[in-house]
Amino acid sequence: MRIIRVLIVDPSEMARNGLRSICEQFKGGSTVVIKVVDEVNSATDGITCLDEKDFDVIVTEARLSTCMSTSLLDHVRLMKAPRPQVVVLSVYNNATYVAQAIVRGVSDYLLKSASPEEITGAILGTKDPTQLFRHVENLLEEQAEELDLDQYDGLRGHLTPREVDVMNHIAFGLSNQEIGRSLGISVETVKEHVGGVLDKLECASRTQVAIWAVKNGHANVGA
Repeated sequence: MRIIRVLIVDPSEMARNGLRSICEQFKGGSTVVIKVVDEVNSATDGITCLDEKDFDVIVTEARLSTCMSTSLLDHVRLMKAPRPQVVVLSVYNNATYVAQAIVRGVSDYLLKSASPEEITGAILGTKDPTQLFRHVENLLEEQAEELDLDQYDGLRGHLTPREVDVMNHIAFGLSNQEIGRSLGISVETVKEHVGGVLDKLECASRTQVAIWAVKNGHANVGA
């Protein structure tokens, strides 16, 4: 029998109890069991659990208390293989959060309105990623491809294809480190492109860049 060892990281006790119940009620016959080994309410406690015990899957909220779960996700990325897979189960239908999760290697991003079958399917890795996850993933992949001249020639200041990539990632609210990870370039190179975007769009901040990109249809962050 295969046992899927799960760590739940969520600031809401009600959410943790609900997820534990879904896992306990999962009927996998005699072939697989989903076992909640531990549950905690913060990224710090989650990291401690990962250092002390072995897990196959982590199910976490996108936001833990007042901060993102990114420290937990980054910790998982630095773990030696085999690493646990990460499923985000969140109340936030937010493309920025999805993008930040994707560039950190999560396997799926579900909303807490998902059915028990969808949640257990994500934990087991037997279901396709959600439409929200695939939509943002496709946008990031498309933005990482070089664009033809006629696709960006109308941009103020004639941004290069890579600057368009960076602009669109800025619109997702990603940091320089996250943009570099997504595009496969160094942080120093990202900084150079960010400077070029700010200059050519005549923007004083990343926020203004994000607003400009969204208003001009170059980053559908609200989808």
